[in-house]
Amino acid sequence: MDLRKMTTIAAIADFGSFSRAAAAVNLTQSAVSQQMRELEEFLGVTLFDRETRPPKLTADGRAYVDLARSVLSEHRSYM
Repeated sequence: MDLRKMTTIAAIADFGSFSRAAAAVNLTQSAVSQQMRELEEFLGVTLFDRETRPPKLTADGRAYVDLARSVLSEHRSYM
């Protein structure tokens, strides 16, 4: 599991856009987009409906955000 990508997708869910999430996680918008494409490819699912502006999480995307938040919370508890 890639904690950085989990942090990024959680930020997208929290801030509602790739650009605001990018600022929150100290990346460029293009780096955020690239991370999300890589994550979708790795998981074999579509996480975002990119036909909307800004892109919206799909049902799979929302489920993955829930998982990511759980993993990140668990990880923080060990730090």
